[in-house]
Amino acid sequence: MNQKLRRRHRRMIAVAAVTAPAILVAALVTRPPAVVMNEIPVAAGNIAVGDTVHLANGTFTLDSTPIAVQLSRSGGALGVRLAPQGGSAVTGADVLVYWHEGGGTGNQIPDDAWLLGTLAGPQARAFALPGHAQAGELLFYSLAQQRLYDERWAIPEQPTAP
Repeated sequence: MNQKLRRRHRRMIAVAAVTAPAILVAALVTRPPAVVMNEIPVAAGNIAVGDTVHLANGTFTLDSTPIAVQLSRSGGALGVRLAPQGGSAVTGADVLVYWHEGGGTGNQIPDDAWLLGTLAGPQARAFALPGHAQAGELLFYSLAQQRLYDERWAIPEQPTAP
């Protein structure tokens, strides 16, 4: 009886040795492609440029990196575009952009601040402000350094659409 089991086991191992690599190759060939993100998505998506009305422009320096700011209204919603100048990236680590109606004090982001996204790399970023936003300021927080930057950009009061 032991000899029958050994023969059966030998056949099963031979079949498994042939089929396992074939199954592995088939699984690798049929798996879906990996999802690649070019940028971190923002809360309400990027702003369309088609019917955009530019409301304000400005510049400020964030950790020795000059940044151009453009405030615009697109389809009734306010949006802001931040573009590091000179092809250089922001030198701070993991810089997050927040919008707040009032202002941040100290080294903490206010509890009612809205996270807009991240400011990483040399490319320009466009962020949609919350629907109720009429004025306020942009706050910048380094997640890696656990600090709120002193630099801010004030959003001027905007008239409500009729």
